[in-house]
Amino acid sequence: MPKSYFNNRFNNVIKPHFCFMTIEEVTRGYVYRSIANKWAASRQKLWYEFKDPLKTKYEIINNVLVGITRDQWTSFVNYRYKEETQNMCKRNAENRKKQTVPHTGGSKPNSRRRAEMMAETGSKPRRAQLYLAIHTKKDASYVNEQAKEICEKIELAVSESTVDESEISPNDVVGKVLGKEHPGRVRCLGLGVTPSNTFKETNLCLGNIRIVSNNVGCSSS
Repeated sequence: MPKSYFNNRFNNVIKPHFCFMTIEEVTRGYVYRSIANKWAASRQKLWYEFKDPLKTKYEIINNVLVGITRDQWTSFVNYRYKEETQNMCKRNAENRKKQTVPHTGGSKPNSRRRAEMMAETGSKPRRAQLYLAIHTKKDASYVNEQAKEICEKIELAVSESTVDESEISPNDVVGKVLGKEHPGRVRCLGLGVTPSNTFKETNLCLGNIRIVSNNVGCSSS
């Protein structure tokens, strides 16, 4: 997403209409990642809807969609036909096949889910609670057998834990059961949260919930 486009939208559309409970730097980062994800998803959907394996690249370029300029459409189609783009798509497809434990969270961000859980219980939800909530169905059954095995391990670990599991850390129950986090995300914490900006002391939160400790950060979704 072009940075100039984002800055224009943030300053002229988003900022005048919302009151953010944190500093602007944190807000900008969260909003940028959120828009970038949605923008990428819409581009992906657009391509899958209008690509045609029976047509050549130039035939697709000449089939300019309503509402899109020819220059933008040409640039988009050329990008999709680049070798590095196609290789990246193949890698992403292979990675998705490795994701054997689906979740039931839908499109609701985890920041909203945590806020709802906190409003209901009056206490900070543990990461284990979030994991269990998004890997079980409405009838309390598990999404699949692998999810059942993991959730049962988490439930057992929670019952045996002697520490405050509301403190999010690499050594909480989820961390112990599922292992080391991927460098680009922290399980159950969603958009923009990484080990480097989460497992440390911070007061910068998005929303009206503050989670502070020697090894905890704040999540954005």
